[in-house]
Amino acid sequence: QQEFDNNTKEIWKLEESIASLNNEISNSNVDIYLDFLSEIGNKWDKAIGSIEKANSKLQFQLDKLELTSPNDTGGQLKIKYDMLEQQMKLEKTYYNQTVAYQKEYNSASSKYGANSKQALKAKEMLEKAEETYQKEVLNTLKLEKDIKTEREKVATDSISALKTYYKQMETLSKNALAKEKDNLKKAHD
Repeated sequence: QQEFDNNTKEIWKLEESIASLNNEISNSNVDIYLDFLSEIGNKWDKAIGSIEKANSKLQFQLDKLELTSPNDTGGQLKIKYDMLEQQMKLEKTYYNQTVAYQKEYNSASSKYGANSKQALKAKEMLEKAEETYQKEVLNTLKLEKDIKTEREKVATDSISALKTYYKQMETLSKNALAKEKDNLKKAHD
């Protein structure tokens, strides 16, 4: 009987030990997955950081040009087009990030359950990426509108300058014709 009791105690200890190990393994799996998500986030941050750095340099060039040559509309538009190109890259990168996080969220939900720590963290990252993507879409649209407005202003100014030029030419031509008529009249008389 005593041997049986000792064996039973030993079995209980082993079961507790196994349960404890299972718990540790489960916690380790959560930590590993969360580290994996952080790694994914770091890779996206590096890609986004390089685009933002290029955008920052272009913004500096634009600010400098606006201060040193405020009438250089062509130069300013060129920089704005370069900024638009970078902005579109940034928007596309955030879109791709959103797609990747959606994929991770779906995977974590099906593998670990929708309410698991893994799925909830993936969902949190997905929601943040979606929010940032939406902001970048708006920033792209604002920049496109700014460029369109600038081009319309250039076109309007050019048309106005041409109208003024042609009116001056018309006036000069009329004056020249009138002088020529007067000279011809004087010569004829």
